[in-house]
Amino acid sequence: MKLKNGLIDNQRNWEKLYKMKLKKGSLLKEYEIYKERYTEDTINQIFKVWRPKKTDVYLEIGCGPCFLGLELTKRTGVKVIGIDFSPTTLKVARYLFRKEEIKNAQFVLGDITQMPLPDNSIDFIFGGGVIEHFENVEKVIDEIYRVLKKGGISYNTVPLLNFASLTYRQLWGNIPYLPFIKHMFEFIHIRFLGGKHLRFGYELSFLPSTLYKMHFHSGFRKVKVGKFKVNLVFEYLPFSMLRKIATYISNHSLLFWPVIYVSAKK
Repeated sequence: MKLKNGLIDNQRNWEKLYKMKLKKGSLLKEYEIYKERYTEDTINQIFKVWRPKKTDVYLEIGCGPCFLGLELTKRTGVKVIGIDFSPTTLKVARYLFRKEEIKNAQFVLGDITQMPLPDNSIDFIFGGGVIEHFENVEKVIDEIYRVLKKGGISYNTVPLLNFASLTYRQLWGNIPYLPFIKHMFEFIHIRFLGGKHLRFGYELSFLPSTLYKMHFHSGFRKVKVGKFKVNLVFEYLPFSMLRKIATYISNHSLLFWPVIYVSAKK
């Protein structure tokens, strides 16, 4: 795990990960798994806040191979823009879209805190587990607000700050977004442990109230935060009975549920 100015260098780590997956040929397999496990739940939840038209422009931030964008445009015909800082993963995204003969898509190599996109140009923005990887989350939300059209919608999924994120999720280095606690956990994981437990790089978890405040501060006026339904797979647990127990507990208690969404209308 590399450090850059004392912080985790997320860009280098994600690029290394995607190069390894491309070499192994696992990204195409991941696409099939994504379609089977996550596509329907994700699209159904998005459609509760957004009714896409063919003329709409959909932006996926931190798009990776842009699995969701590909499925959305196949179903709705929306124009897709994907932005990511990994050249390797954008190479995979372009390949997948060409393979499916989808031409109304554009992929941008860039930083989502400074997107090379005009003001008021996007109808819907999706970030699946993206904004929590930035130390300055407020700057990302400000940038999302800037590029959205009036009436446009932002939809992000992020880790929920709860009992689980304060305990066993420390095995992969989650940092709770709370005064003092955040700095303490950053010191432990980055300075003291050198990032060795940061499985997904720098990653924050949030209380719903914090997400409300951040979005209202950026200018959004219609903000909703709620439980994001996801197909839980506890593959790292050794026994099927343990996986079933973990799934049941997570599904029935927000103390252990991993993910929430925040949708916001400009």
